[in-house]
Amino acid sequence: MAHMASEVTVFQAIRRGRRVLIPAILLVFIGTLAALLFLLKFIGSPVWYAAFPLVFSLAALILGGSWLNTEWWIWALEHVRNVHELKYRAIANQLMAEDGSWKHKFWFKTPGQKARLAALQYKFDQPDQHEDDPSVPSRTEIGFSKKYIVAETGLFAVLLTGSIYLLAGGRAVILFGLVGLFCLYRIYRAVGNLQSGDAPLEISVDGIRIRGAMRKWDDVMGINEPDFQNSNMVVFSKIAEEPDTALSESIRTDNLLISNEKLAHLLKVYQIRHEQKRSG
Repeated sequence: MAHMASEVTVFQAIRRGRRVLIPAILLVFIGTLAALLFLLKFIGSPVWYAAFPLVFSLAALILGGSWLNTEWWIWALEHVRNVHELKYRAIANQLMAEDGSWKHKFWFKTPGQKARLAALQYKFDQPDQHEDDPSVPSRTEIGFSKKYIVAETGLFAVLLTGSIYLLAGGRAVILFGLVGLFCLYRIYRAVGNLQSGDAPLEISVDGIRIRGAMRKWDDVMGINEPDFQNSNMVVFSKIAEEPDTALSESIRTDNLLISNEKLAHLLKVYQIRHEQKRSG
């Protein structure tokens, strides 16, 4: 990967990995398999010989994918300041495996790559740095995305129409009846969200408000942020009556007017402000 002198954010590095690394690894596997299958057909080999291209393609996937993955990881470490957050988000987005996992054992590195990684390990001795952002207001309300809700309503309306058509024909009455009821429920929820004037998510220096329920920062024990696999944000908070028990509240974020990157930024900014307010 090309060397870039400018520093990039964690999300910029993750975005580059997802856009470039994943397609490149798939191309290595598919390209190798297609080329070997074409070669077998060209030389007139028996059908059962097709097992060999599959094995070689899997080997190319492991070796080539590992090399590409390591090159991206080296590039990211060279250009990202907050490497601890980078590693956390890289694992969450399946761009690298957790240390000690079986996937990590198949992570092949050349001697040159090992040397470059060793030279960058000092960055993990430094804590991540997060700063306040003056452009962020004292309180942020995050509402529903009308475009998403309209698209979701349209999808379930089509499914509902299909279910009614099949029900009218007497086909799988119970199955399509349940599908129809589910579609009606989702349409009802979507229209309700569209008509609601209340923001389902609010973040401020005081804490996080999810559907009207406020959780102060002092009570928040942890937050599972949404990623490309999971569209839910889960907030774990203390319960006054049971201090050793965590209350978990989740909220969908893919239908909100905010990206995962912006949401992560807001959470950090407001936590920084809370710490400054408490210490000041």
